[in-house]
Amino acid sequence: MLSEFYSKINTKFLVNIPLLSVSLGWATLFGAVFYRSICNIVYKNNLFYQINSVSEKELIILRGVPGIGKNNYVLNEELCKKGIYAVVANDDFFIKDGKYVFEREFLNKSNAWAFDQFLTYLELDVPRIYIANFNNKIWNYSNYIKLATSKGYKIKIIEFKCNDINELRYFNKRSVHNIPYSYSKKIYDDWDEDTNSIFIEPYIGTHEGYPLGDTIPNYPKKTKEELDKELDDYFTRKIDISHQDTEYNNNDNSSEIVDKICKEDIDYISSRRLYIFKSEQHKNYNYFKCGNLEALKPVNKNLINYDIDN
Repeated sequence: MLSEFYSKINTKFLVNIPLLSVSLGWATLFGAVFYRSICNIVYKNNLFYQINSVSEKELIILRGVPGIGKNNYVLNEELCKKGIYAVVANDDFFIKDGKYVFEREFLNKSNAWAFDQFLTYLELDVPRIYIANFNNKIWNYSNYIKLATSKGYKIKIIEFKCNDINELRYFNKRSVHNIPYSYSKKIYDDWDEDTNSIFIEPYIGTHEGYPLGDTIPNYPKKTKEELDKELDDYFTRKIDISHQDTEYNNNDNSSEIVDKICKEDIDYISSRRLYIFKSEQHKNYNYFKCGNLEALKPVNKNLINYDIDN
C-alpha cells in the first residue's frame, strides 16, 4: 500500500514538472523586474547606479577637421537614446571661465588631459563614450580602442569627409572655437586613412539652416557657372562616396546627419551628459555632475593633474 501511495505521488510530481518549471521561470522573471523597479525608485538619485544600470557599452571615435560637426553628430545620436553618456574632447581643456582660448603650446597637454578624462569614464563603465578629438592620425585613438576593448566596449569609428581645401576653409570658419586656419590645414594635410571608418557626409549650414545660395561659401567668390558645376560635382561625389562606403564596410552604414535640433531637445540631451570637475572642497576627489545628479569619487592616483595653470 505504502509503495503504491509513493508511486502515485511521484507520478503526479513528474507530470507537473513542466508546469512547475514554467511557474518558477515566471516567478524569477517577475522577481527580477520587481527588484529592478525597486532599485530604480530607491537609487534614482544615485549617479553611479544610473551609470551601471546599462549593460551594453560602446566607444565612438569621431574623426574630423575643426568645425565639421562632431558635436552636432553627438546631439543627433543621443536624441533617440536614453541613459548617461560622456564626451571626451581636448577642446574642453582650453575652456577657462566659460571662454575658449586655443594655445598651440598646450596641445600635447590637452591630449594627455583628454586621455585621463577617458580613463576616468572607463573606470566608471559609462555606457557610451564619444571621443570628439580631431583624430587625424590613427595613433591618436589606438590606445583608446585597446583599453575600451579590454573593458568589453563595442567600437565604432565615424569619419566626417572633408573633400577639398574649399570645404576645409568653410568648416574652419564655422568652428565655434576659432581654430587658426593654419592648424586646420595641418590636420587636413596630415590625415590617415582608416579602413574601419564609417563615412558620414557633414551637415552644410548652421543651426539656423542652410546657407543662402546653392553651395557652401567659397573663397574667393565664384561665378554662377562655377557654382552650378560645383553643385553637380558635389552630388556626383556624394553618390560615389556612398557606394564606396557600402563596399568598404560591407554594409550601408553611411547616413546623413540631422541638420537641426530644437533647444528643448538639446537641453534634454545635455542633461544626460556626464561631466568631471576637480573638487575644490575635496582635493583628492573628482566631482561628477549629470543634470541634477552629483557625486564624489576618490581620484585615481595613477592619473595626473593637467590643469592649464600648472
